[in-house]
Amino acid sequence: GAAHTVTGAEETRGRSSLIAAELAYRHASLALTAAEKSAAAQRRELVDARTLHSAWQAAEAVLRHRAAADRSARVAAAIREAERDAAPALAARATAAADLVRALHTAAEA
Repeated sequence: GAAHTVTGAEETRGRSSLIAAELAYRHASLALTAAEKSAAAQRRELVDARTLHSAWQAAEAVLRHRAAADRSARVAAAIREAERDAAPALAARATAAADLVRALHTAAEA
């Protein structure tokens, strides 16, 4: 009877061991699935962070370009204004030079 009881207990222990192993396997599978989902989420977060970083770098380049364009536009406007302000003086100089040339020709002929 005792041998029969021992055999039954060993069979029960074997089944319990198999059940425990199955539970451990399923627990590990669930943990692996959760870890894979977490890794995928972290990869997405990394990609988003890299994209954001690239966008900030591009924004800095765009801002530098825009500032340079603004400076260029201000300089061009200042040059146009200076040329507009200098136009009467340049016209007077051209007229005076023409008058001088005529006077020199007249003097040379005389």
